[in-house]
Amino acid sequence: MAARLAAVGAHPRAVAGAGPRATLAPATGATVRTGATLATITGRPDLRALCRAMMLEAQVIAESLGTRFAVALEKRIDGAAEVGEHKTSMLQDLERGRPMEIDALLGAVVELGTITGHPTPTCDTVLALVRQRAREAGCYDR
Repeated sequence: MAARLAAVGAHPRAVAGAGPRATLAPATGATVRTGATLATITGRPDLRALCRAMMLEAQVIAESLGTRFAVALEKRIDGAAEVGEHKTSMLQDLERGRPMEIDALLGAVVELGTITGHPTPTCDTVLALVRQRAREAGCYDR
């Protein structure tokens, strides 16, 4: 898949972030905006639906680039729920005032969507909100 991404001009961070694991990464944006743990964002129906939409956008992109998923989307969300009251690394970075991996975890999905022609309306919205929250906290300067 890396060769396909390079051929279409993907940024190296997008190439590095592509694949099955990356489809969960956008959901970290929901934890940043809400301050919630994985248990909360996967347990509340409205937040779970938001995560599902973001993960589906990422999955469509990854599948268009040749990635195949052995585990169904709902089972991947259930797996995140099993982690329990865990704060994602991006939320921990925000709380500690450290630089955040916004572009690597969420921006890469949006970038790949643009490159491959697959819309990412949910990821676009959450990305804008997360970037602004991080700017306000001094954790993001773009």
